[in-house]
Amino acid sequence: MAEQNAPEYPPALELEKELTRKERQIEYLQTELRRYHNLMEELKQGMRPIGTVEEVKGDTALVRLSGGQAFQVSIPPEVRDKVTTTKSRKPRRSSTKT
Repeated sequence: MAEQNAPEYPPALELEKELTRKERQIEYLQTELRRYHNLMEELKQGMRPIGTVEEVKGDTALVRLSGGQAFQVSIPPEVRDKVTTTKSRKPRRSSTKT
């Protein structure tokens, strides 16, 4: 009977280690989630470019995202005149007054 009442320390230690690992994983995922939420807010507010227009043909454009993926997208007629490739953009003049 004494064997039945013996404390089970090794399984408890393993469970504690696994709990610690899971807590660290949760902290990491929460940090990543906050980072992605911040990035999404920046994109919504137009604070961060998401890619570049590489080529424009008619009402379609080849857009390369910052991650490297490229997509062919349709350009709505009302913004067609505003879409240019990054190579064909004219430098803006600064409006500093002296």
